[in-house]
Amino acid sequence: MSEENTGLLWSIRNHLAELHTAWESDPGSDGYHKGNEGYVGVFMYYPNWFEATNYLTDEPEVGCEVYSYLFGPHRLHTFKTLQEAWDEVSKWSYQS
Repeated sequence: MSEENTGLLWSIRNHLAELHTAWESDPGSDGYHKGNEGYVGVFMYYPNWFEATNYLTDEPEVGCEVYSYLFGPHRLHTFKTLQEAWDEVSKWSYQS
């Protein structure tokens, strides 16, 4: 994974850690275990036939999944790039 993508992944996880710490520290939070809350998955994918420049030689893209129903608009969020994931996750905030 590129240095840029590694930095974006760190930014995503760091921001989620800050949000979860605020949630955990809030005496008003429900405090219940949230199954997959905070899961971040990274995957590689190749473009489909119609989007590929050269189907057999194009380099794979790096995508990302973030599971957070505490902070995101729904539970599982899937992004085509880590930059797209960071652009969205960086807007999430904790509301007590």
